[in-house]
Amino acid sequence: MHVWTTDLSPHASLAARAFLPEHERMRAERFLLPHVQAQYVGSRMLLRRALSAYAGGQPVHWLFGAEPAGRPVALNLPAEGHLLRFSLSHSADLAVCALAWGGELGIDVETAAPEGAEDDCEDAFTQRERANLQRDRQCSRPSRFLEYWTIKEAFLKAHGSGLAGGMNRVEVTLPVEGGLGVCFDGAELDASKWQIWLQEPTGGGRCAIVRRSVDGAGPLPHLYSMNSDNGSACTTWRLISTGAGAARPEI
Repeated sequence: MHVWTTDLSPHASLAARAFLPEHERMRAERFLLPHVQAQYVGSRMLLRRALSAYAGGQPVHWLFGAEPAGRPVALNLPAEGHLLRFSLSHSADLAVCALAWGGELGIDVETAAPEGAEDDCEDAFTQRERANLQRDRQCSRPSRFLEYWTIKEAFLKAHGSGLAGGMNRVEVTLPVEGGLGVCFDGAELDASKWQIWLQEPTGGGRCAIVRRSVDGAGPLPHLYSMNSDNGSACTTWRLISTGAGAARPEI
C-alpha cells in the first residue's frame, strides 16, 4: 500500500491543471473561492498521477464513475490493473491518495478540528463515543475527536456503504488491550480481515487508512508516502489492531 500526498495551495494548483481533462478544468472554474478551486484541482491531479504511476497511461485520460453508494471507481483500468484500489481525501492545503492491490480501502485526512466541532457533529457519534470524547476533552486530548472521525470516514469508504448512511453506524472505542474496538451496525470488526492505520501529518491533524484484506493475511509491515511533486519519502504510520480474535457476527 502506498500513500501519495500533495500541496493544495492556489499557487500549486496552477501547474496541476495540465493533468486534468477539459471537463474538470471547466468545473474548477465554477468554484469562486480560490482555496476551494485549489482543493479540487490539486486532489484530482493527485489521483490521476497516482493511477498512472501504477496502471500506466496518461493522467488526463482517466475516466471515473461511482458505485451506487457513491464510492468512486476508475472506469478504464487495463485488464492487468483491475485489482488496483484507491481512495482520496483532502483537508485544508493537504490531499492524500491511498492505493493498494486487492481488497478495499478508505482514507480520510483532517488537518484540524474547528472549534466547537464536537458539538456541531454530535449526530455523527454514538452515545458511548460522546461520553468518551467528553472525558477526553476534560483531560485535554483534542486529538481523539480527529482519530474517531477519520477512522469512521475511512471505514465507510472502505466498506462501500458511503457517508450518507450515517457516521454513527461506526463506533470507535478507546484503545484497549489488544488494539482498538471498532463496531459497524453493532457488530465488532473481524481483526483477521480489517486493518487500521493512523498518522499525524506534518502540521498536525490526523490521517486514517482502513483496509479490508482479500486473503485474511496479517497487516502490511510498511506504508510509504510519496509526494507527487518531489519523489518518494518514507513516513511512519501507527498500526492499530481492531481487536483480538474473530468477532461474531463477522462483517
